[in-house]
Amino acid sequence: ESEDCLGPMEDSAFIGSNQSKQLLDAIQSNPFLLNENGIVLLLHSSNRIGYNIGRDWRRNGWASRNISQLDIGDERLTVIACWRPFEGASIGRLDTCDSTNDEIFRLGVVNQGTFLSTEKQTGGRGHSGRKWINSEGGFMGSWVLGANSIEKGPQFLQMASNVALLDSFAALLNSGLPSHSWTHGSSLEGVGLRVKWPNDIWLRIGNDIGKMCGVLVEGRTQGDVVQIVLGVGINKKPTSLLDCTMGWASLFDLEFVDLFPVIHASVASLLENHPLLPDCNHEDVLNSVYATMRFTISEGAPLVFGLNEIGELRTPGGIVESTGEIQWNWN
Repeated sequence: ESEDCLGPMEDSAFIGSNQSKQLLDAIQSNPFLLNENGIVLLLHSSNRIGYNIGRDWRRNGWASRNISQLDIGDERLTVIACWRPFEGASIGRLDTCDSTNDEIFRLGVVNQGTFLSTEKQTGGRGHSGRKWINSEGGFMGSWVLGANSIEKGPQFLQMASNVALLDSFAALLNSGLPSHSWTHGSSLEGVGLRVKWPNDIWLRIGNDIGKMCGVLVEGRTQGDVVQIVLGVGINKKPTSLLDCTMGWASLFDLEFVDLFPVIHASVASLLENHPLLPDCNHEDVLNSVYATMRFTISEGAPLVFGLNEIGELRTPGGIVESTGEIQWNWN
């Protein structure tokens, strides 16, 4: 009955540590409480309870994004939006294929967020045409991004995709989300996660270090039709076919079905074009990437000072725009 419900312009205050989870549980048990493409706006403070809100919704497969922030003294107030990721998109899985990116392109024009994964790729590829070698039980999948994503530039799409993966690992490790605050990058560095510019995430456990995942953003234009596809590959375990590889099994004991809802929600959080929401803040994305590059810079060579305003490397020799101009060596 109407007297038992909040009106469209009313709000609700949660005083305590778990009422946000109660709202989440209520919507998940009764999906009709939230309209299609509806959003939930949550205001929280910059404390542990506040930052746990975004993590809890993300762990349950909901996208989340910072909408507005205001500093009052030493406290930061943040409004985050939570929503069901990529509503209306289809999700498919193949036993085998040459490349999930290529399979997505063959679908033609489909809804943003359409996703395909596979158990085995025969022609997977990474940045600059490098071959992606399958890791048994690993994550290999591709998403369709909004056609206007091309306007954000390839550097931003790669960086945002990296942050989406960092968010996913943070949520699964019960840590704060880097996309909600760059300060959460330090906890990921503490467990050994490293961003290797521009599109890889490596893992260091003791003296062992290796590539754990990579992203590949590709675009194709035919006439007026623009297709943008994001491909992600994540090793579950190191592969004997390559040197310097690591897998997520060193961090948590989970399977593809456990990872997918969180990663799907994280990709939407950073890259979905939602009709009710602004895009992710460009500077926040770069700050989150750089916060998880600090150990990379100190542990590797050559010398790097940081990132410029579009995500290129600052070095003593000038700006580096692509991996072809630099060879990273780990100490």
